Amino acid sequence: MKNEATRKTSNSKEEKFNQLWKGIKEIKETILTQNGELKETILIQNGKLEKLTKITQNLENKLNGIQQKMVQYEKMLNQLEE
Repeated sequence: MKNEATRKTSNSKEEKFNQLWKGIKEIKETILTQNGELKETILIQNGKLEKLTKITQNLENKLNGIQQKMVQYEKMLNQLEE
């Protein structure tokens, strides 16, 4: 009788351990999946940021060119007025 009770307790502990181990494996898989998705999202965001940076630099260059031309035109206008 004691052996049977010991076996039931042992089986119960083993089943609980197996369930716990299965849960840990599922959590690990979920974390790895989410980590992969996060890395992919970061790469996409970095690509978008890089594109925006290039666009911003291009706009700044164009704006500087326009400002330089405005200074030239102002000088020309002043010379014409004199």
